[in-house]
Amino acid sequence: MTRHDLPELPREPGCYQFRAADGALLYVGKASDLRRRVASYFRNGADARTRRIARRAARLDFIVTRTETEALLLEADLVRSAKPPFNVVLKRDAVRPYLELSDEAFPTLRVAPAPADDDRRVFGPYPTSATARRMLELVYRVLPLRRTGGVPLQGRERPCVRHDLGRCPAPCVGAIAPAAYGDLVDAVVDLLEGRAEGVVDRLDAAMREAARAEDFERAAALRDRIEALRRYTGLDADVVLAGRADCDAVAVACRADLATVQVFRVRGGRIVDREVRFEESPGAGGERGLLELALAELYPDRDVTPPLVLVPDVGLDRVAWSDALRRRVGHRVDVRVPRRGDKRRLLDLALRNARAGVATAVPPAAEAEPAPLDAPGPALEPTGGSEVGA
Repeated sequence: MTRHDLPELPREPGCYQFRAADGALLYVGKASDLRRRVASYFRNGADARTRRIARRAARLDFIVTRTETEALLLEADLVRSAKPPFNVVLKRDAVRPYLELSDEAFPTLRVAPAPADDDRRVFGPYPTSATARRMLELVYRVLPLRRTGGVPLQGRERPCVRHDLGRCPAPCVGAIAPAAYGDLVDAVVDLLEGRAEGVVDRLDAAMREAARAEDFERAAALRDRIEALRRYTGLDADVVLAGRADCDAVAVACRADLATVQVFRVRGGRIVDREVRFEESPGAGGERGLLELALAELYPDRDVTPPLVLVPDVGLDRVAWSDALRRRVGHRVDVRVPRRGDKRRLLDLALRNARAGVATAVPPAAEAEPAPLDAPGPALEPTGGSEVGA
């Protein structure tokens, strides 16, 4: 494709789409000025990747938007759905995983790429595969369902070693009645739907009953499960935000050859998850451009979008982003720079972690394995009261 093959482009914000001769989408980009941005692909001095896109393309489509923010969100949605080969950053999180309960008589739990087209119970989506696997391991540790699923339950003469370790109720040998297993599944549902305190109460009652019966080995095992559950659901942490609020704190840090995004997720006033992303470089947009890209990737739908997103003061048009995300996910989203109080301390914690991460200059693997269940969670600073930030 040459410059002479381009359609007449407006001087307005929007998305442009380079397509191959067969119509396949090669690359999606956004621009504040479509004509100027697309023309840059055909100028002398364009980098090798840009020249390669232009050579492969046979035609160009474009969509005009009201604002550059809308163009960035549209770009993220198009990349997530079509996965064009030259969009290497945004296509990384195109699929957000779920946890799925099987439809067997004695259900198991597994990570699933998307909800199944049947009546199975699904939970999520989770922000990354590592987060989903970490939750899966937590469930199997504190509420031990049978682990082998997908095939009919096989009768056995004796249970496997997981039963000996207290990690499986052994329905394969009839060691648990269907009704009791159903109670176990109900507890799993409660945990995955955010009712962890009720699960802790059930385990605590079972631990006290075991202690009264002088079954101290079982009581100790239940105590360990309670501690793990409290640690990884934040029930043992100090309240970070007053009023048991739900929000995300999104921090960015850049240097010439490396950039990072750190997301601290707070649910019910406590930090429940932390996500770290590294990019090869921040690009021409610097910290503001990196933050805009992160917001477009992090919040594709209402399931993963909290009502409040805390961001650093890097020149972001917060009103435009609040409005664009509200229309995208279908509920109110307040993008805010906190100035004081517990929200400011939360954002400062995320910023310190982002700056420390980019200073190491060694990006982690794109999809790290989940941390061991015995590892400590993110360090929290005392909140120093319940003052609510601006």
